[in-house]
Amino acid sequence: IAGARRPAVLLSGGVDSTALAALSAGLRPDLLAVSWCLPAFPKADETALVAATAGRLGIELRSTQAGADWPLARIAEWTVDPDAPLINPYRWLQDGVMQQAAEQGADVILSGNFGDHLYPDQARAASPWGHLRQRIRQQLDPHPRLLAWLRRVARRGAVTPDWLLPEWRRQLGELVWAGPAVLSPESIQEASLGRRFAAARGLDLRYVYRDPQVIRFMAALPEHWSQRGDSQKWITREMLRGAIPEPVRVRPKSGSLESYFRFGLYEREAHMVSDILRDRRARWPEYVHAPALFEALANPRSESDLLLVWLAISYELWWRAQAGLGPAVLASNPRLSA
Repeated sequence: IAGARRPAVLLSGGVDSTALAALSAGLRPDLLAVSWCLPAFPKADETALVAATAGRLGIELRSTQAGADWPLARIAEWTVDPDAPLINPYRWLQDGVMQQAAEQGADVILSGNFGDHLYPDQARAASPWGHLRQRIRQQLDPHPRLLAWLRRVARRGAVTPDWLLPEWRRQLGELVWAGPAVLSPESIQEASLGRRFAAARGLDLRYVYRDPQVIRFMAALPEHWSQRGDSQKWITREMLRGAIPEPVRVRPKSGSLESYFRFGLYEREAHMVSDILRDRRARWPEYVHAPALFEALANPRSESDLLLVWLAISYELWWRAQAGLGPAVLASNPRLSA
């Protein structure tokens, strides 16, 4: 951020974006924090936490009141990237704060996205294989072939979703990514698309937690530095001790936009979603068990059910835009509506 005209940070109530704000505020007193407000959705609204952090750090905060920004709102303006069917359901929320940052003179904006990927999966770290691997790393200088064998064992435990048809489950199993999640093909593609949409607002979106030096540093740390007792992301929380409000520092990971997601897909846009997924030309049945999708559509019991519906509708919007069938529009160079 040293060369930025004015840096900004996408600030939430989580420790990843809070850490970026705390470190950046010491380098650039003109740092701008931007966030959104969702007062009608208390479980998704982190306004109080964000305001407390900005106040403690002494940085300017601009919050955008969410309007008709739920997933798939204003569908005629919803641009679909031709490169991939990946769609961020909260694109309108993010675009609103991007616009706010640009209007305040920011040219670089930092994101705490992908911060979770730097820490080992807690269930894996607590497993016998996790302990064995950690002991090898700490006490021995293992042969590369031994580490490769341990990775293969871990890969055998990977679970493919049961809603996929058998042929695609087999192919997915062959394509399991064995490296760090932050470097997975899906993460790379998500970051690329995010930067393209930010560029439409004249902003250079930077994912700090994808920086190679940060990845190497975190990968070299013992796993117990990531979690101690009930404290996840322990090293980051310790770094922030005394620098931010204590309720923010010790808050467990609990922020979720699920209630806003359900409001968009299962209330405001329910008819459109159902019509598209039940269209006789729909292509998702080539990959997914129909009963699984229709059950998730009618009675979603978990975030996995919500994800299944979102993946299906994203894919449908993508190929339909390619074919000129709407309702979303194809954009090789995304230009978001102001």
